[in-house]
Amino acid sequence: MYNWENILATGSITLLLFTVILLLINYKEGRYSFLALAFYLFQVLFINIISKGLIPASPQVETYLVYCHNLLDAPLMLLCLIYFTQTNKGKRILFYLAGGFILFEFIVFLFTGLHDNLLTIIIGPGLFLNTAFSFYFFFKHVKSSFTKRKDMGKAFISGGLAFAYMCFNFMYIVDYVMRNPNHGDIMKIYHLTYIIASLTISIGLLIITREKRKKPVIEPKVKQEDMNAFQYL
Repeated sequence: MYNWENILATGSITLLLFTVILLLINYKEGRYSFLALAFYLFQVLFINIISKGLIPASPQVETYLVYCHNLLDAPLMLLCLIYFTQTNKGKRILFYLAGGFILFEFIVFLFTGLHDNLLTIIIGPGLFLNTAFSFYFFFKHVKSSFTKRKDMGKAFISGGLAFAYMCFNFMYIVDYVMRNPNHGDIMKIYHLTYIIASLTISIGLLIITREKRKKPVIEPKVKQEDMNAFQYL
């Protein structure tokens, strides 16, 4: 009988690696926003590799990596979402939100310490922010993609993020709030989420890469006739 969790985990690891490579190749397009997303996905990739025993690590190390990933989740994604806004005001709002969220996490850490309650408290607001902004940018770029081909790539990337965070909200409620003991099913949803999100993000990056390589079409200038040229005929 097939072990679907291992199959899905292998698929997510492969696609996550491919997406990280595409993000680094397109660094000049998204700059620190793409670096933030690449680092975020690389954390997930590394944790998945360790959890499957491909790289030996103690359970304590794996636990610390999971804590680190969850603490960096919201700030990294808010920095990534800066890529999707064209206004300086929007960029400042996302940048200050990322900094404010780090401060929020530090304050919560002072009260709870490195405990499961820390993740329960900070993950919820982070999911709300990232889900709301992801869907906002997704709908925005879907509308503009009819006139701007490059925005179709942005719609795919933001759509992949919106889908992922919608699934993360479900997993957060089931795992952290309801404390569902059936961890195996949650992990299947987790890996499937990253498979679909990585595919969608990769398609968006490939569209953007293709549009960048296209040479701009220069329309030939139409020679205008002088209206006075025939006045003496």
